[in-house]
Amino acid sequence: MRQSEQIRTITAFVTASMLPKLQDLHDRGRVLFFICTNHFESLDPAIKRGGRIDHIIAVGPPGREARWRIISTIVSEGMHGRYWREAAEELASETDRFTRSELLRVARMLRGPWATSEAAKAAARRAAGKLKESLTISPEEMSTFGEQKVKFSHPVLEEGE
Repeated sequence: MRQSEQIRTITAFVTASMLPKLQDLHDRGRVLFFICTNHFESLDPAIKRGGRIDHIIAVGPPGREARWRIISTIVSEGMHGRYWREAAEELASETDRFTRSELLRVARMLRGPWATSEAAKAAARRAAGKLKESLTISPEEMSTFGEQKVKFSHPVLEEGE
């Protein structure tokens, strides 16, 4: 049996055995069950049907303010001297599409203290530039995320609703 056939067999078994359990959790109404995936379209349609999943919520990478909060936990005055805020602000501006773990990684790459505000900002731009090619979310995925968010962020209705 080829690897892909084995995976399909295992997936079919897991799907068939999980469907009644998902339905039972739904019917009890007292349990929150989350499925997190970057490949929603590849889930079995029976799993996505209303009554098993109530809401689909698309979650993208952090926005500008959230990036600032994540970055500022790492880039602090004690670690980077007088211009840490400028470096953190620049890094937050330069890190669109970065996931939380990528933000933490790039913030740890910064080395201060810096002699000037401009030196701090330049260091932030260099650090962000080093990671941009290896980001989890591609520019194409990000450009279509708005459309996908509208499509996927909605309650799932039972058939006939």
